[in-house]
Amino acid sequence: MTDAHRARVQTALLAAVMLLIGIVSHLVYPFYRPVWASAVLLAVFTTLIWYDFRHMILPDLFTFPLIAAGLGWTIWSGGSLPLSITGGLIGYLLVRLINVIWQARSGMDGMGLGDGKLLAAAGTWLGALALPTTILISSSTALILVVMSAAGRVPDRNKRIAFGPFIALGFWACWVLPIVPMI
Repeated sequence: MTDAHRARVQTALLAAVMLLIGIVSHLVYPFYRPVWASAVLLAVFTTLIWYDFRHMILPDLFTFPLIAAGLGWTIWSGGSLPLSITGGLIGYLLVRLINVIWQARSGMDGMGLGDGKLLAAAGTWLGALALPTTILISSSTALILVVMSAAGRVPDRNKRIAFGPFIALGFWACWVLPIVPMI
């Protein structure tokens, strides 16, 4: 299977799972989040997921507007702008800190700053209080995939994985499901 084909399959599967979660959530909690906002987020996430699986990068062309839209969403919905800004800063700085520590230990980048910008976007949309849940869902699903893909083999510690799709999944779960306090 070529890398391009693998990226399309992985994106389609993850987008389908996210769509299913979103549909079920909107049926169970019809007034939790507006459908139009969820549809826009899902479209952006699908693009970011494909791009990260294909090229191992999250383009600023999508992450910066997503951060700005999160601040706009917070203002429009009457949320707490300080919590939104704090969430964005914490999300970015956390990934930056992980990268600095990893570089000091291994001499290589640990996470890309696109991941930090996507986590910053999650912080602006959801607030600082949602970041632990977003990170837990993201890292847990990434770990499950890595373990499943290494079944029967010795895992390669130097193999890079696209973490952006998992951040998008954690962000999405916190967006459509009432599992974290709203800002």
